Parts: sequence; structure tokens; C-alpha cells
Amino acid sequence: MIYEHRTYYLLPGKLPEFLQAFEETPAKVFERHGAKLIGFWVTEIGQSNEVIYILAYDSLAERERAWQRINQDEEMLKYRQAPPRVEKIKVRILRPSTFSPLK
Repeated sequence: MIYEHRTYYLLPGKLPEFLQAFEETPAKVFERHGAKLIGFWVTEIGQSNEVIYILAYDSLAERERAWQRINQDEEMLKYRQAPPRVEKIKVRILRPSTFSPLK
């Protein structure tokens, strides 16, 4: 199993709109195309415009296939046409250590 750790830095005032839109579209599109949403967090103390979520895949190849399908999904294409909400995105691919409870 591999994990994709994504951090989004939102434009000022866009957090409520982003959260609602994410729940309505990407969260459902991800599941439909094989990107399992493990968790989604909003920073409580620290940078106020930051959200983090983690997706799980069986392999890097499965991640690539999932994102190909996600990027062609009609709902996702429409979602991406909305006015900007995100300033920047950081993506990391994580592999569990041998002693990690989450494999």
C-alpha cells in the first residue's frame, strides 16, 4: 500500500466553499476511481488556510491509473472550472515503515 499526502493552501476566505465543494465532488470521484480517502483534516492551530488529506492505493501504478480516470471524469472537469480556491498544493507519496500500524 502507498499513501498520497496532499496539502492544500487555500486562498483567503475560501475554506468553507472549498470544504463543501470537495465533499460534493472530489471525495466521491476519488472513491469511484480507486483513490481511497483515508482522512481529511483542517488545520486547527497553525496556518489557517491549510487542509490536508491522504489517499491510499495498492501501488504507484494503481495511483497513476486512478489519476488518469479522475482527470477524465466529467464531474471533476466541471469542478475544476470553478473560480480558484487554492493558492498552492504540495504532494508527497508515502510508504509505510515495517513497524507502521497502517500498512
